[in-house]
Amino acid sequence: SPDENEIYMTLLEDFRSQLDQAGAAQNQHYLLTIAASSWSDALDGLDVSRLMRSLDWINL
Repeated sequence: SPDENEIYMTLLEDFRSQLDQAGAAQNQHYLLTIAASSWSDALDGLDVSRLMRSLDWINL
């Protein structure tokens, strides 16, 4: 649902922010990745460009 997609995006953005803060304190870059379906319908409703601002990569 659109609400779930927004919650998921916000979760990833918040997680990325926290990883960046922790990494800055330790001079590290922590990777954030997801495993996703290669079926295109699984990404329907997700803003992939917004998603990629938080992720280092997507595993299919």
